[in-house]
Amino acid sequence: MKKIIAILLILSFSVTLFSCDNSTGNEEETESGDWEYVLPTPVVNADVSLPFTSADSFNPYKSKSKLNRKLIPLMYEALYSKTEDGYGYPQLALSATESGKTVTIKLKQGIVFSDGTPFNADNVKYSYELAKKNAYYKNNLKDIKAFQVVDNFTLKITFSGAMLSPLNLLSFPIVLENGNAFLGTGKYVLKYLQSTPYFEVNKNNANYSPQWNKQIALYDMAGSSSEVYAFKANKISVYDDDLTDGAYENLSSKTVSVPTNNLVYAGLNMKWAGSITSVAWIRRVINIGINRVDIGAASFLGQTEPATTPFKPSFYKLSGQELLEPTGDLNRAINILEENGYDKFTNEGYRTDGVNTLKLSILVCNENPYKKGVAEALQKSLATLGIKATISLKNNEEYLKALEAGHYEIYIGEIELPADCDLSEFFTENGQVNYGIAEKTSALYSNFKSGKANMTELIEGFYLQAPFAPLFYRKTVMSVNPNISGITTNEGDVYLSVSDWRVKK
Repeated sequence: MKKIIAILLILSFSVTLFSCDNSTGNEEETESGDWEYVLPTPVVNADVSLPFTSADSFNPYKSKSKLNRKLIPLMYEALYSKTEDGYGYPQLALSATESGKTVTIKLKQGIVFSDGTPFNADNVKYSYELAKKNAYYKNNLKDIKAFQVVDNFTLKITFSGAMLSPLNLLSFPIVLENGNAFLGTGKYVLKYLQSTPYFEVNKNNANYSPQWNKQIALYDMAGSSSEVYAFKANKISVYDDDLTDGAYENLSSKTVSVPTNNLVYAGLNMKWAGSITSVAWIRRVINIGINRVDIGAASFLGQTEPATTPFKPSFYKLSGQELLEPTGDLNRAINILEENGYDKFTNEGYRTDGVNTLKLSILVCNENPYKKGVAEALQKSLATLGIKATISLKNNEEYLKALEAGHYEIYIGEIELPADCDLSEFFTENGQVNYGIAEKTSALYSNFKSGKANMTELIEGFYLQAPFAPLFYRKTVMSVNPNISGITTNEGDVYLSVSDWRVKK
């Protein structure tokens, strides 16, 4: 209502203005040929308001804050945006042809940047050179051996090894150098009213629609203690809680789940001699027998997607593979236990071979209560197998020391994998989560990367060795103003459909 009143007031003064000045700078012609008055500045009561911080840059290759990085896809497109199935969704790319370790990309023609400058392959190469030096993007590009411009609309990209989903990796922003700033081909252009930033729709975007939200307000969080208060005060339209602090606050009757590439898993120590997890068949029992559905439901507010391999369940290269069920195979696991002599029970109900009782400890960092929830749910699932598990809660420093020393049987871990879910951090000697994994298993992944083993052999070998038990990929929770509809999200693009968000007046 305030917006309508504001427009009517301005229109009431416009008659005199237009009688003295024939300028149409404040007018916009719609596709129907009618004239529509458009406010020359951001509407104060904008339908949509997103958080940002003025303490950080909007430059995609300088931005460091999560707030501003979430806004990057609104201004810049990529060759491909990341997808859950690993195929990648083409934005500036037209097609891709894979041949061995080389991918040939054909680019869309007729695309222009927001200032009208034509887009071509040189812009992609320039952006790639920036991305491979950038802390946020370089990990996705580390396996690119050569990046060649064939012609104005053709690229040839050569990787150093076999790639799981190469197109998902090509999600870095494509920019046009414009003095000290960059321009993109995205749906929106960054504008300023005096010193206040806001987004203006980019009519040069290849998919531009007059139905898109014309402007999006930005609310500065610099100096603010929390986005929670800004959301409660209706200063921002959404609040994305990544659940890392383990203290979720229900802010709205309307929430949206946002996928991430964060894999939560149970590390199984293969190297600690004398521990039961050093025995391969016991690791297999654990990996086969646990119920990932129950474990995921009992932690992270149930914002989880059970995974029985290190890859997302929808990953296209898992098609046709023989996979474990997320609920586990209790009978099969029990058969393995009994075949190995553990067919008796203690007075407490745990399995024994008459001499040894199956028992272990689960190491978990206590700084996120949701991780403790994972450990407790895993403890219950192991109990159904007849395995006694105790939980060892440590602060972050003690937790890391125990991992480094190798003094654990199981640990609860989490890692944000690259866009193609590359597993090098598990299976290379200096990988950040290469805890308790034997060289034999690391060689399995090395063979896959070099092309000596295919996906079937990788999955079979992983199940056989069971160096860790993938549990689930977790999600974040975005609280939404309940009057807003039309919200869809994607991993790495929280505001995917912001141009089509609609507000119930």
